[in-house]
Amino acid sequence: MKILSYRPFSAKSFYLLLASLLITPVIHANDRIQYNPQAKLQITITEVEYRKTASGRSLIARIYQPAGTGPFPTVIDLHGGAWNNKDRFAEQPMNRAIAESGVLVIAIDLTSAKELPYPANVLDANYGVRWVKHHAKQWRGDTSKIGLYGSSSGGHIAELLGLRPNDPRYNSLVLHEAPQINARVDYIMVRSPISNPYARYQNALKLKRPHMIT
Repeated sequence: MKILSYRPFSAKSFYLLLASLLITPVIHANDRIQYNPQAKLQITITEVEYRKTASGRSLIARIYQPAGTGPFPTVIDLHGGAWNNKDRFAEQPMNRAIAESGVLVIAIDLTSAKELPYPANVLDANYGVRWVKHHAKQWRGDTSKIGLYGSSSGGHIAELLGLRPNDPRYNSLVLHEAPQINARVDYIMVRSPISNPYARYQNALKLKRPHMIT
């Protein structure tokens, strides 16, 4: 698995990273994955509930599907927001731009720390990866080379999930329709990830900026 971290955030830096990962096409019996960062494809946006929390809240997957027969490389977006805020819409402009270049992008809601503490959001992400692997074909996605990207706290969640996909703290939510699927990914891309949450906490206290952690 490759881990790529970048800052500052820009479409150009993301495309360069993604192209470096997908420049060698994945070959199947009858298909070849194509990726062209210069493409400007039409996209269709669909929303589907991917799981329901213990409190009954629906967590939604927002799917950005490029026009064409595919199969398209698949990327899952884990949103930031200091673990407490934002949702699947947080990176909407970037998600649209990436999908237009020929990537199936699936942005998922995550449980906030206000609702449930760690590791609830990582549980969501782990389940979300397995759910995407099982369902991506209906949106012409290919999961033979699947990745994550996340910003800020979403980057932290992506790191935890990418490095420990089989950790029992994170994979205990059973995907009943396909229990054999695992949450391993081939690469993660993170922007300004909070890789050291305790240092972030100390810095927030020092700067008197509670919004950095709440």
